[in-house]
Amino acid sequence: MSVTLTAAYPVNANVFNLPSYHPAEQLEPIRTASFGSNAMEASMRVVVGCRLLKSNEIAFCFAMMVAALIGACRSTPTPPTESTPLADGSAATAVTDQSGGAGSQDPTPDTGSGTVGAPADANTAVAAATLGASGTDQVPAGAPNAPAGATATTLSTTPVPDDGKRYAVVGVAPDDTLSVRSAAGAGSALLGTLPPYATGLRITNTGTAPDGGAWARLTGGSVEGWVNRGFLTIQSGSAQAGIAERANEIVQALMGEDYATLSTFTHPVAGVTFSPYAFAQNDAVVLDGTEVAALGSDSTARLWGEYQAVGGPIQVTYAQYAADFVADAAFESAPYIGFDVIVGSGTTINNIGTAFPGASFVEYHYDGFDPQFAGFDWVSLRLVLQQHAGEWMLVGIVHDEWTT
Repeated sequence: MSVTLTAAYPVNANVFNLPSYHPAEQLEPIRTASFGSNAMEASMRVVVGCRLLKSNEIAFCFAMMVAALIGACRSTPTPPTESTPLADGSAATAVTDQSGGAGSQDPTPDTGSGTVGAPADANTAVAAATLGASGTDQVPAGAPNAPAGATATTLSTTPVPDDGKRYAVVGVAPDDTLSVRSAAGAGSALLGTLPPYATGLRITNTGTAPDGGAWARLTGGSVEGWVNRGFLTIQSGSAQAGIAERANEIVQALMGEDYATLSTFTHPVAGVTFSPYAFAQNDAVVLDGTEVAALGSDSTARLWGEYQAVGGPIQVTYAQYAADFVADAAFESAPYIGFDVIVGSGTTINNIGTAFPGASFVEYHYDGFDPQFAGFDWVSLRLVLQQHAGEWMLVGIVHDEWTT
């Protein structure tokens, strides 16, 4: 004869020398019982084979069944997950999750040609998954790959009260978009996309997917839904029409060392002024569009200004200057952005209003990198733009940091 025990709680199968894990598809249908706020299905079978049972054998079988029940009660239940079907590919074209790249992303951070792109923040990890015609969900630059077997299931979500904070999309290439999904996770259904320059977004919920990625549910854009939080930056100020789009084009070209593209955004009359600190000097370096286009191969040692902390001339090539005063951080994915608002300020006077009369600026800001410096290692890059023939054109690249 055989005796079968079926339990709706997790059982320590190793007591009976049975496998401790069974893939869901291998389990026979059984009843589900609740344990606190969790529910889980588990199956345990104790088989005793004999032809005639003596009284001590009956007692042994009963003891085995009791032991199984005790083990079930002592086990810790595992919270359930709720899977979300993959997009069928009919909703959009090329989609990616990362910063930059063809398609869209979910800062670490889903972009929408779609990226399910962050940090923003770059510590956000997103499972790379092919979603047919809807594109690829990529991982933000610098983020680790998701663990093997990770799915697009949301583990938990938390409501966020409206504290007045607004967010903008960051770290998404100009020819890309940010994917908006039905739930946290790169494999969730694609609802639509946001442009790489979207602003004025509000986070209503935050969530964590099994791959460890941080996600946020947004309102305020053309599509409401979940995006990879790594592609969001905290916004200060309001963007004038067209300036967020142009600033994103410029910062992407600048950080990507695409000087040919950058030259097309250079003001044809004023050129571009380079300032290593917040106070732009009258004798600052100014380059025209042709000179900007040649920066990638320019070996000219120019006098860009004076080092404020240690003193002495900043007389170096553009490549050396850029390493310290242009691309010393991944500004295209900065966690803070300001539109005509100074986000980072220190001891240096900021004369952006008088040095560039009638101009607007977009600031990309990091509030620090190493906790031991308590925020004194903050850094900002300000793109100064003026209208020319109905377009925003670049007239200044102003670097700022804490100085003594």
